[in-house]
Amino acid sequence: MLSDDSRWALTQRIAQSEGFRRAPRLRAFLLYVAEHQITRPEVELNEYQIATSVFDRPASFNPVEESIVRSSARQLRAKLQEYFEGEGRGEDQILVIPKGTYVPEFVARQEVQRVAEAPPHCERRWKAATAALAILTVALGWTAYRGRSEGAPEPPAGMVFSVFRPADGEIQVVLCDSALVTVNAFRKQVLTVEEYSQRMEQTFALLPESLPGSATPQRFPGGRLITSFRDAAFLSSLIEQGTAAGYRFATKHARLVPSRDFRSGSHILIGSSWSNPWTGLFEEKLNFRFVQDSEGRYGLLNSDPKQGEQPFYYATPEEARNGLSWARIAMAPNLSGNGRVLLISGMQTESSEGASEAVLSEEFAAAVQKAIGGAPLGELNVAELLVEVRAVNGTVQGRRLVASRVGKTR
Repeated sequence: MLSDDSRWALTQRIAQSEGFRRAPRLRAFLLYVAEHQITRPEVELNEYQIATSVFDRPASFNPVEESIVRSSARQLRAKLQEYFEGEGRGEDQILVIPKGTYVPEFVARQEVQRVAEAPPHCERRWKAATAALAILTVALGWTAYRGRSEGAPEPPAGMVFSVFRPADGEIQVVLCDSALVTVNAFRKQVLTVEEYSQRMEQTFALLPESLPGSATPQRFPGGRLITSFRDAAFLSSLIEQGTAAGYRFATKHARLVPSRDFRSGSHILIGSSWSNPWTGLFEEKLNFRFVQDSEGRYGLLNSDPKQGEQPFYYATPEEARNGLSWARIAMAPNLSGNGRVLLISGMQTESSEGASEAVLSEEFAAAVQKAIGGAPLGELNVAELLVEVRAVNGTVQGRRLVASRVGKTR
């Protein structure tokens, strides 16, 4: 029975606390999602259900046009944190609603203090991903075997191997969603991580240039598991260099990653929020953030420009192909603070490629160490690098570190 469930008892105590008594809408939100998860965990909980059941929205409710559920979810997460830091600081269990989902999780308080082994997810669905990635996985498996059989020398000199250590355990590499790139190109606003987690990108996008009977479908399905050759090439180089030094890697397409994965372990996210929305989980506290400005341009916002820096970095596709564009490389804690996340993000194909090459480059690593005063990257909580990438006819010719920001050391 629901009344006998300790999770429901915890939910009731939270709902009756002072903070939630003064926020009846959030209280109803909390009770609805908690009851749903406890009594019907096998039934998917989505934004439409919450809007019509909790916020009395009509059957015609369109989550694309109205963000009441998403904005209320942000408030609910903040209110829950406030409870467990105040009235509920003595609770044995903690209720959390991870970003990117509306499904509550009940976690033993002591579990929050230690790294949990990340369970395998979506294995059967991953087997259905593109043949190219399957072939790549076989090749990388051989590379890992060869590396182990030949011993483990010192880590390579690239900065990615300064951020992570072999002792950190398996590093999950999240590849970009190339189908989402097309979907976002036909939207006024780039999909948020909340929208992406609700599979809103799988709404068919109309391609007006397509002709009936042509190779390109008239409606491009955003649900296809497609990634870029650039990402596959980076992954191949990463594993070839790292496995010989004892590093272990796992690979997932962005679409197959649940948000709870980012609560533990180490991760490398390839792509900006345009192609990999999970980067949005870590953008809020960064100085260099990918945003759309008032003119609809997608670029890098410099929240606190220093002397000589621009407040906004942007390049058209043609400028990126034959000229300059920009990328951001950032290191941040995972959502529980017990692991690292490395974000490799460019605003165009060329800048993304330049950033991927940079994190494996010994020369670039030396430039970074000089810029941050010699502080070991492995001892920093947060580090951000703004990179200028030069290309000719779409081929990267050079890269330069333009600006940097570092956070507190461990």
